[in-house]
Amino acid sequence: MPAAKKNPKELAFASVQTRTAASGATKFVVRYTDPGKKQRSISFDGQMAAEEFASRTRRVGSEKAMQMLLSETAAGTTFAEYAWGAIDIRRGVIGQKSIDDYSYWMRSSIPDAFGFMLLGDVTQDDVQQWVLGLSEAGLAEKTMKNRHGFVSMVFKQAYDGGEIRINPCKETVIPRTVSREMEWLTLDEFSRIVAFIPDHYKALVRTMAFTGLRWGEVTCLTKGDVNRETGLISVNKAWVKDRMATGGLRIGPPKTKRGKRHVRLPPEILKALMTLLESGSRRDLLFTKKNGEAIRQQYFWQWVWVPARNLANGRPAFNYRGKAAGGVYKPREGYDWDKSPIDADIAIGKEIRIHDLRHTFASWMLAEGVAMDVLQRLLGHESITTTVDRYSHMAPERINASAAAGSRIIAEMSDFVTAPYGSLSSPGSSEEDVQTNDGGPAVSRRTGANDSRHSPRVLAARLVEIEGTMCGVEAD
Repeated sequence: MPAAKKNPKELAFASVQTRTAASGATKFVVRYTDPGKKQRSISFDGQMAAEEFASRTRRVGSEKAMQMLLSETAAGTTFAEYAWGAIDIRRGVIGQKSIDDYSYWMRSSIPDAFGFMLLGDVTQDDVQQWVLGLSEAGLAEKTMKNRHGFVSMVFKQAYDGGEIRINPCKETVIPRTVSREMEWLTLDEFSRIVAFIPDHYKALVRTMAFTGLRWGEVTCLTKGDVNRETGLISVNKAWVKDRMATGGLRIGPPKTKRGKRHVRLPPEILKALMTLLESGSRRDLLFTKKNGEAIRQQYFWQWVWVPARNLANGRPAFNYRGKAAGGVYKPREGYDWDKSPIDADIAIGKEIRIHDLRHTFASWMLAEGVAMDVLQRLLGHESITTTVDRYSHMAPERINASAAAGSRIIAEMSDFVTAPYGSLSSPGSSEEDVQTNDGGPAVSRRTGANDSRHSPRVLAARLVEIEGTMCGVEAD
């Protein structure tokens, strides 16, 4: 028998089915499609209410029907009940990570604060006290803003629908917290810490430092994402949190829309990756543990990064010893970390995190004269404001240089007034011939502009020179 066709005038599919609950009570379940064309369901105690919701869904769509349902029941609805409904109508419209975060917050900090209160009874003071409690619990300012933003979204929906008179989140003050000061490595410092990284992970660490990729991006790269001829990397996916997935992670899109981008590996780094690229399938992960499994950040932090960082700071790899023969601590994958730390006089003196390799890349690029808008694209920032706010302090000389450039222009304009016609070039147009990297003909450029020195390639070559001079600290 052919399947029933949906009426062309209907905006969404919806049908009512009868179910018997474990208690023996009859429930009426409406199965419908959300805006993302995914199947959803909602149950009612009465058949008339279920039929009415199904009819509305077909006429105005599931999102509008759900909003109408929430509006009708809001008067006697608790914040928790209304918020779960607000989450439900966003399924298929926003990312799954946001849905997971909202659901987690609803199960954790919100219920005890005002989740049990009627929607219209929650006051500005209730919300403010909740936020202060988050602050006292040690949550970062950004985390508090994210959670408050969700609560504000729920109340705004209720306010826009006329269910409440004011949005109690409107005047909330989010306490400021002192964030960890950003740190980065010089080339020499980077060489010292890389010397203690096990050989199996050296290529991963160097790739992060010379591309600025996020941890979730670089560990999600497949061999097919790297062009073996040009060294161009296609950044098109990343590990994202998903509490329902195995291990709590799944493959999804990069962090931002601009996160989908292309970055180029320096030839020296590409050469070091060729052994990995030439083995296995293009769909295989580029960087894995020795057993071929994906590298999880917590594992890498505990068993690779921290011991290497300790040794580069002049400390033992671990601050305790296991019960292995001879008292030597041998962590997973068979690495022997019982090696002598670096001499105190050349210790890096920094408690660098894995993510600081991204800041390290940014600092190197700015020091070499790379413009902020270029750095924004390389890092995959959605807005250049993020790049400027985060990294402008790394290059104060650029601010001074801009003032000096203005003075030079003014001086040249002054000379132009009195100089004979044609004897001066336009302001800032001093030029010289520069040989291109690919051996092509020389090109003319302005003195002081970005040139071939301002690239990861030259920095990588410099790193090779530095590491070649390192003595007594090379890892096994």
